[in-house]
Amino acid sequence: MGGELAGAEGRLDSLVARHVAAHGAPGVAAGVVVGDDLAWAAGHGFAELEGASPVDADTLFRVGSITKTLTGTAIVQLRDQGLLRLDDPLVAHVPEFAGATNPWGPIEEVTLRRLLTHEAGLPVEAPTLDWRAGTFPTIDEVVAALDRVELALAPDAGAKYSNLGYQLLGEVVARVAGRPYRSQVREALLDPLGMRRSGFEGELPGEAPRASGHYPRTFTDAPPVSPTRMKGTDAEGGLVSSVRDLACWASAQFRTDAAERRGDRVLVGTSLAEMHRPRRIVDAAWTEAQGLAWYCTRTDHGVVVGHAGGTFGFRSRLVFDPRTRVAAIALANGEGPAGTLALELLEVAADAVEAHAVPVPSVPVPVPEAYVELLGLYAWEDLGEPARVVWREGRLALAWSPDDLQTLEPTEAPLEFVVRGGSESGERCAFRRGVDGTVTGLQISGWPLVRLLPAE
Repeated sequence: MGGELAGAEGRLDSLVARHVAAHGAPGVAAGVVVGDDLAWAAGHGFAELEGASPVDADTLFRVGSITKTLTGTAIVQLRDQGLLRLDDPLVAHVPEFAGATNPWGPIEEVTLRRLLTHEAGLPVEAPTLDWRAGTFPTIDEVVAALDRVELALAPDAGAKYSNLGYQLLGEVVARVAGRPYRSQVREALLDPLGMRRSGFEGELPGEAPRASGHYPRTFTDAPPVSPTRMKGTDAEGGLVSSVRDLACWASAQFRTDAAERRGDRVLVGTSLAEMHRPRRIVDAAWTEAQGLAWYCTRTDHGVVVGHAGGTFGFRSRLVFDPRTRVAAIALANGEGPAGTLALELLEVAADAVEAHAVPVPSVPVPVPEAYVELLGLYAWEDLGEPARVVWREGRLALAWSPDDLQTLEPTEAPLEFVVRGGSESGERCAFRRGVDGTVTGLQISGWPLVRLLPAE
């Protein structure tokens, strides 16, 4: 490990050590992923204070709401299989939700998509949960009490984080897949990615090293041990995992190349990119946006994607930069800003990778014979708006400028394509022939472009 980071390992290690010393978490395990590899990992402190056992990349932590990214992915998998739509009302899959109250309109306005983006207006927790009394309902009990749920906000009125929403998404996964939520996540996500030591309470191997959670320090330097996770639900925050296993989850997020075909891929590239794409600005400063289950954060280096977690004495965050294909993971078994640490690790690692990146020369993909006659310069004569039809990186594309390439996706008709990307995305692009059979122009979004020059 470490060659990809070009000597940044010392700085990364120092960041973790300082975090442990400054915030009083008994231990922190951290890692940096570059592409498909766990390029660096370190553990500082202890899994539990009584035996002073160290933490490392294989120590299991409760990762809290990072679980939501798996639940969201399971929903999108089922969508891609044609078993549901993201705009389905929740009641289409959980009819018991018909008893809930939406003061602003029909209950059908609570859709799977709005639940994924925390825009459905649901309260944070189920009405039967009582933290002081220690009453934590199972998912069956949550569903049985849905007639007591009243929306806190109108759907789409604003961001409203909801654990209840993701508990219900987990129930959708179970009902649509026809097997328990845990089984679906295991067989569709964890096992294909090699995350065999991750899972939920009661199903993990007993010999796996396990961190104990700790509450904040109060009157002594020794933080008190927190209880085990008492919640009876899984889909919003029940996952137990390690830096090594979460590195597999992070690597899976980089497989967005539509041409890539890998056995350990859990979503097609377009669906991964759809989940990572910002959908709603969360704050007035435009520093954070909500995607499908993931959050997007604007930093000095650009927009990064990730999710944090916090539960019963644990703090965690996984964050990645899709552009550099670098990810950082920070897991703590106590209080402290694990989220800030993960961002700092990502910044150091991404800088190192970019500074030492060596360009790899590529062999040009030949232009298919059927596309040669389409290449050239086109323009809308009335407005003078020029565009080029080009062959770039193995794809036919429409280029309004050198940096604005819109892929032309083939259809069954040889001269008709669908535009992917840009403002014309989804529109038809149809090439025209003249009486002599040569290509004379194209039609896109109702705009007639005349061919001015063929490609030389």
